[in-house]
Amino acid sequence: MNSLPAKFTSRQFEQPIKAGGMGVMTSMNAVGPVWAGGCKALLTNILRDEWGFHGAVITDAVVSAWYMDGNLAIRTGGTKMLAFNITN
Repeated sequence: MNSLPAKFTSRQFEQPIKAGGMGVMTSMNAVGPVWAGGCKALLTNILRDEWGFHGAVITDAVVSAWYMDGNLAIRTGGTKMLAFNITN
């Protein structure tokens, strides 16, 4: 991930975090080839390391295991999964 676009598009989120925000919800979108909820550059490098965030990071609704990898979300800085069980 190119850090310049990430810094440019993430500025509007930095101020609430630095003001003491304690919760973040990731999107279902991709950051390059990676789902936003499992993106280390976004969740670890920017959110946790650069901005010093220590609060909860919850995913958006996990609807597809092939696209939204729960293990990846936790390994990259996530703390909770918004998931549901789809039954026929």
